[in-house]
Amino acid sequence: MNRDLLKLILLEEKEESVIKLKSSLERQIKLPELSSRALVVMGVRRCGKTNIAHSLCAQGGQYLSINFDDERLMDFQAKDFDLLLQVGAELFPENRVLLLDEAQNVLGWELFANRVLRKGYRLVVTGSNARLLSKELATHLTGRSRTLELFPFSWSEFLSIKSLPFQVGTDTVLAPEKKAKVMMLFEEYLKKGGFPEVVIKHFDSSYLRELYEKILIKDIAARYNLREIRTLRELSLSLINNLAGRMTFQKSAKALSIKSVTTVRKYCDALEEAYLLTLLSSFHSKAKEIIRSPKKVYPIDLGLHESLNLAVSNEKGRKLEGFVFLELRRRGCEIFSGLDADFEVDFVVRKGVAVEQLIQVCHSLADPETRARELKGLNLASKKYHCKNLTILTFDETESVSDLSLGKGVSVQVLPAWRWALEKAT
Repeated sequence: MNRDLLKLILLEEKEESVIKLKSSLERQIKLPELSSRALVVMGVRRCGKTNIAHSLCAQGGQYLSINFDDERLMDFQAKDFDLLLQVGAELFPENRVLLLDEAQNVLGWELFANRVLRKGYRLVVTGSNARLLSKELATHLTGRSRTLELFPFSWSEFLSIKSLPFQVGTDTVLAPEKKAKVMMLFEEYLKKGGFPEVVIKHFDSSYLRELYEKILIKDIAARYNLREIRTLRELSLSLINNLAGRMTFQKSAKALSIKSVTTVRKYCDALEEAYLLTLLSSFHSKAKEIIRSPKKVYPIDLGLHESLNLAVSNEKGRKLEGFVFLELRRRGCEIFSGLDADFEVDFVVRKGVAVEQLIQVCHSLADPETRARELKGLNLASKKYHCKNLTILTFDETESVSDLSLGKGVSVQVLPAWRWALEKAT
C-alpha cells in the first residue's frame, strides 16, 4: 500500500466525517457507549451504518476512520494495517479510536482488531455481511465484541423525518387533518420504504434497483465467487417478488430449472447474509422440523420490493404483513410463522420456550369470510400453542373481539398496524 495515497485517503475521510456528523439524523435506537470491546454495526448496504458509526466514534473525541469500500483500497491487505496505524499516528497523534468501515472487504481484519484492542484502542467496525462478520468475530474476538444490527428507517423515524412525530397519549384520537396526513404518509412508506437516500433525498426506484444490483454483484457474487450470476439474479427476483409468500428449496429449484437443491440453499443463505431478505421458518417444537419447514419470504425493505416487483396484482395485505415483520425484527423478537394442517398464523412470537404472542395481519376485516378465517386461525393456534395474547393488525381498524370458542376471558385485539408500530416504538 502506498503511504502517500493512504495519507490522502485518511485526510479525505476525516473531511467527510465532519460532514457526516453535521448532517446525520438522530436515529431512534439506543447507541451503546464505546468500551474495551469492539462494537460491530451490521446491516444491509446503505441503511445508515456509516453515519451511526461516526456518531459512536465521536463519543471518544478524535478518531481515525477508513472505508474499505473505496476502490483505491482494493489492494489493501492485512499487512498494511501497521502502515495504517503509523500514518494515523502522524496525522492524529492523540487518536485512540478507530473506525473500520466495511471491514469484511479485508481478509484478516479481525486479527488486527484483536491486536489494537489489546493496545487499548476503542474500535467500531461496520459490515454488510452477517455470516462473514459473525464467523470472524466468533473465531478471533469471542467475548471482545458487541453487535448492533441496523435497518433502514422505521415507520416512526420516517414520520419524524417528515416532521410529523407521533406522541403516544396525546395523539390517542387524531384530528381529521392529522389523521389524513398520517395515513397518506403510511401509504407512502409502504410503497417507498425506509432507505435513507429515498426518504431524505427523494431518490426514485432506479436508485433502489442499482443498490440491489450492487449488493447482488459486489456483496454476494464476487465475495462467494459465484459463477452462475444469472441463476442468482433469477432466484433473488423470484423471492423478493414473493413477499409474505411461502417457498421451499425444492420448489424453487424446480420452478427455475436449477438442477441442485443445494445450490438453491447456498444462494438463499448468501441473500440472507447480505441482508437482502429473510426466510422465516414455520414454528415447531422440534428443531429439525423448524429447519425443514416451508419458509415465508420478507425483503429487507418495502421500497426495494416495490422497485423490483414484476406483479400487477393488489398486494395491500402482503405489504402490510411485510411491514409488521420488519417492525418485529427491529425489536429483536424471536419470530416464526404458524403453519398447521388446520390453520395458518402469520407470526408466532416466542420468548424462551413459551409462545408470547400470536399475530395475524390483514388489510381489512370488513369481509365476513376474511374475518372468520383470521379468527379461526388464531383460535386454533391459541389452543395448540397455549397462548392467549392474540392480535390482528389491519390497515386502520380498531376493536376488541370476544369469541367464546377462544375460552373464557380471552379476546382478540384488533389494531391499526401503523399505530401499533408507533406505540411500540416508544
